[in-house]
Amino acid sequence: MKALRSTVLAIAFGALLAAACKTGGAAPPKPVTDAPVAFEVTKVASAESLEVKAYNFSDVTVAGYDLVIRYQDAGGAVLKTDVGTPFEKDFARWSISGLSYKCPTHQWCSFKLDHLKVPAGAAKAEILATRVRALAKDGIMFEEKPVFELPFDTKWPTGPAASK
Repeated sequence: MKALRSTVLAIAFGALLAAACKTGGAAPPKPVTDAPVAFEVTKVASAESLEVKAYNFSDVTVAGYDLVIRYQDAGGAVLKTDVGTPFEKDFARWSISGLSYKCPTHQWCSFKLDHLKVPAGAAKAEILATRVRALAKDGIMFEEKPVFELPFDTKWPTGPAASK
């Protein structure tokens, strides 16, 4: 009975891992910033969430990201975020980290970004990483130095910048 329970748990855990990290499919083009992770928004799920997949080009497992998100309407026009506030601009900043966002080297991973402020009328979105953090050898903590980091800017990133 114990062996059967262990086997069932192992199969269930394996299925969860497979759902979290998809290993199939070719790598996408590298981001214009030369970041080691490329993001694709697969669905504008709600006024507060996006479904995304990410591809990790690096040789380390990553699980921490600072992101910029630019929303567009169905015609491709860029939508403003935080309209009517001092923070209004044509993209939003977001940060995620933890094992829920783990992406092993040279693999696709999928996850959901929640608690966003998706502008009304958003039909699609694009995401770029401005900072990427690797998991330490213990698989829980983060390495002190980021794998990739762009200097802070108030404009949408358009090209590569030196990593720290």
